[in-house]
Amino acid sequence: MAPSVLSAYLERSNEQMMQLMMIGMKMAQMLWREIQEKMNFTSALAGLPASMKDKLAATSQSKGILGKLHESAQPISTGDALKIVSADEAAQAAAS
Repeated sequence: MAPSVLSAYLERSNEQMMQLMMIGMKMAQMLWREIQEKMNFTSALAGLPASMKDKLAATSQSKGILGKLHESAQPISTGDALKIVSADEAAQAAAS
């Protein structure tokens, strides 16, 4: 490869690597928020009496929360991660 072609390739590869790192950081932040939500919900449930836990588990709202927590634990596809990062960057750019 010619030096200019090689440097262009390396620059493009570096940009892609940085994008992937940003996606990884965003995913880690999202995962940490989800873990915190689950921990808060679990610790709140742990402090309730057994009869109250049974009543709470029977409500549709708590079922929705539990379903949402379960869905949030599912893996995020690369395409979805790119969309999330792009949307966050666009929102930050618009706010600036």
